Amino acid sequence: MATLRAVGLLLLTGVGCAKVPPRTPADTKVALSEGAPPAGYVALGALAVQSGKGCGLLAERGSREDAEHRLRVAAERLGASYVRITARVEPGGNHLCLEHEYKLSGVAYRAPAPPTPAAPAPTAVPAPPGASAAPPAAVALPRVLLDYEGDGALGKPARSSARAGVALSLAPGENGGSALSVTYHCEGDEPQGLLDVWYELGSVDFRSARALTLRVKPDAALSLSVSFMDGNHTGYTQQPAPLTPGEWQTVALPLREFWHNPHGPAGDKPGAPVELGAVHALGFSPRACSDGHFLLDDVRLE
Repeated sequence: MATLRAVGLLLLTGVGCAKVPPRTPADTKVALSEGAPPAGYVALGALAVQSGKGCGLLAERGSREDAEHRLRVAAERLGASYVRITARVEPGGNHLCLEHEYKLSGVAYRAPAPPTPAAPAPTAVPAPPGASAAPPAAVALPRVLLDYEGDGALGKPARSSARAGVALSLAPGENGGSALSVTYHCEGDEPQGLLDVWYELGSVDFRSARALTLRVKPDAALSLSVSFMDGNHTGYTQQPAPLTPGEWQTVALPLREFWHNPHGPAGDKPGAPVELGAVHALGFSPRACSDGHFLLDDVRLE
């Protein structure tokens, strides 16, 4: 009788053994916690995993250890080193049988990129007696203007309307870094300016640069408009050729090919030549009123 009772109990609860997860580098590289990530960590996206499936005799029994292992592996694939656990669902009984699924949800984060060490300044060569002073050295190029790592600003979208607007967030970029995710919506004959995104640069000297470059990955065919505000608060624009969908590509914008935008601000010195010594703002937008999404990264002077 005891044997029969034991067999009956096994039929009710299932006989599957809990999975023992194999050890991988992810188990030591990725930290799991229910607390907030350390300061400066960058969110990469939400994760959800499950260990085990079903209930009763034919079920696959899950475990907390296996679920945590799966969560770490999924996080490592995103380039994350920290996961904040937001939900745990442990196996429980229902009116039919004992469930075996252990579920975990969380948000993956990566550590901020270390600062790039500054190159040592070259040793100055003394000028011969009576020689005139040399002009100041140009800023070393390339100079990164926007890279979306750390706590940098995502950008300032233009005001939205009921039929047009832009949403900005961080997303995984190339080579484990972050990129700006731009989702835009526009319908009817809404003005293109409602899709603008602008950045305050302070005062950046563009004079030693040849071009402005950026990395872009559009979901579909995309034409961009890129603009800057010069030292006279006047807008200059360039519209590169349409981009190829689904792949990262470099957009190179020669500075000599930017043209004065008559639809931009008039400037505080009307008619003055372009002033590249103190460029104070940079902006971009899709060229047409439509719906779409693209990733943007590594805006720099070359």
